[in-house]
Amino acid sequence: MPGNVHLKAMVGNDIVGFAGGEIKGGEHIGWITTIGVLSAFRRTGIGAALLKAGEDRLGSHKLRLCVRQSNLAALFMYWKTGYHQVDVWKNYYLGNEDALVLEKEV
Repeated sequence: MPGNVHLKAMVGNDIVGFAGGEIKGGEHIGWITTIGVLSAFRRTGIGAALLKAGEDRLGSHKLRLCVRQSNLAALFMYWKTGYHQVDVWKNYYLGNEDALVLEKEV
């Protein structure tokens, strides 16, 4: 699918993480749409490596993503890699939790 990125992180023959992204038509903004890492492999750099690889493959000068406001570990990783908050989407997640919209320019 043109404009879409799908990545997986492997340890041996096991998938331990994944990421996806897309370029929004007309906006030329790359969106990191999902990142997930198995709990046993968190805080090992896999999430940051998936994020970087997704950013590189999207090739956009402006990148955005959404994150649960309660996901402090992910927020720290995003802030550490240059993202800043640009919006809040109220009641975006199941359970009526807000999404923080973060952005990075490269």
